[in-house]
Parts: sequence; C-alpha cells; structure tokens
Amino acid sequence: MRKLHLCLLALPLLSTAACLDMSDQDSADGTSSQALAPRAAVSICESHGRFCVGAPTLAFEDPVVETASGRNFLLVATPTGFNLAFSADPTRCAAVKNNSNLVEVRACTVASAVWIIETGPDGHSCVFRNQVGGFLSGHNKNGAQFTVEGIRASGAFQQFTVPGFCG
Repeated sequence: MRKLHLCLLALPLLSTAACLDMSDQDSADGTSSQALAPRAAVSICESHGRFCVGAPTLAFEDPVVETASGRNFLLVATPTGFNLAFSADPTRCAAVKNNSNLVEVRACTVASAVWIIETGPDGHSCVFRNQVGGFLSGHNKNGAQFTVEGIRASGAFQQFTVPGFCG
C-alpha cells in the first residue's frame, strides 16, 4: 500500500513542518487522503468575472483585493477546512477582519483564516465558505476589496477557478 503524508506548514515560531500520515483515512467520511493531499501554489480567480484574489502587500491587516493577476496561494489543510496562505509568506493568509465582512491579510492561526471549499452552483468552480460565516465575494472591479457575503448575494462574484480543486 502506498503511504500518503499530509504536510502542514509550521507555525511561525517553529522551525519544521509537521506531517500527518493520511493513509488510513476513510474516503466515505469526506476526509480521504485525496481530498487533503498537499497542493502546489495556485491562483484563485473569479470564474465568471475578470479578476483574481490578490493583495498589493502582505502587511498585517492590508486588504485582499481583486487584481488582474492575483497572488499565488497554498491551500493548507486544517482540521476544519483550508487556509488560503500566500505562497510568498505562508504565515499570512486571507482572512476576515474582526467584526466586519472585509477580507484582509492576517495570521493563518486566526479562526477566520479557515475556509471550507465547496463546488460552486455551476458544477465546476469553487466557492469558499468562511468558518466564521459568509462566502468569499468579489465585485468584478479592479482594486475592490474582497468581502464575505451570504450565498448568491446580489452583485457578488463567489465562484472561483482553482486548478486541481472542485468540479
């Protein structure tokens, strides 16, 4: 039997990554090793819009905005979903600002940095449901800050193309 290991990024204060042996996971319960396999850096772009998830800088609390090319992300498995970690600095993630619906650059350790990835209504894109509520939403406007909104919110672009994920 082939062993599969899931490597999680280390916390900022640790110097090594932790790897979990996922070979005994049951695919029937949604935790199969295939669903949690480590992924290469990917861009996350609106399926039905023109923009990608980006950030001008990765400074703490800077906005996550719509850009033409976006940034590359590492989709890092957590016990309850995935972190959208910036590949340029995997300790920084796209997360929801405290007491708001704005998406910004934050530490990957905060609860609002966890996203549940689901297949979108079109059957082949991804939607990102935040662990603390709402769906990642763009507005198809260059430089506009991403927000979290209710599913199918008016004017919200919530379906994303993510190579290797969803439909």
